[in-house]
Amino acid sequence: MLLHIRHLLDYNKKKFTALLLLVLWAGAILVVSIWPANKMPDISLKFSDKMGHLVAYAILSILAILYTKLSGRMSNRTGHWFIITLLVTVLYGSLLEIIQGAMSIGRNFEFLDIMADAAGSFIGLTIAGLFMTLQKRQV
Repeated sequence: MLLHIRHLLDYNKKKFTALLLLVLWAGAILVVSIWPANKMPDISLKFSDKMGHLVAYAILSILAILYTKLSGRMSNRTGHWFIITLLVTVLYGSLLEIIQGAMSIGRNFEFLDIMADAAGSFIGLTIAGLFMTLQKRQV
């Protein structure tokens, strides 16, 4: 019984950690998205703004699928959750773009940013799907 309780606690720690990472990452995206343009640090990056969107939303979708899997909701409807995750992450990015366009923060609504968010989410879900497939084969 003690082993069962220990396993349950470890499982809940993993689930909580996955949720915490998901919320923190979504929060970081929110903060960066609504931060006034003139207050942004001047970071000379080797990649474009669109690449930043792509990477940020790939990570967001991976974290969302990880949490969904650890919460036990995925079971045999994996494809269903992948579609929901894609829709929710693209909706989140779209809402942030609308907020950027509506606020006077020196940022603009850009449809190409939404496309980069969608591409990043799709790439992240593809990576997550590949890892889940490899994990199943190893079991």
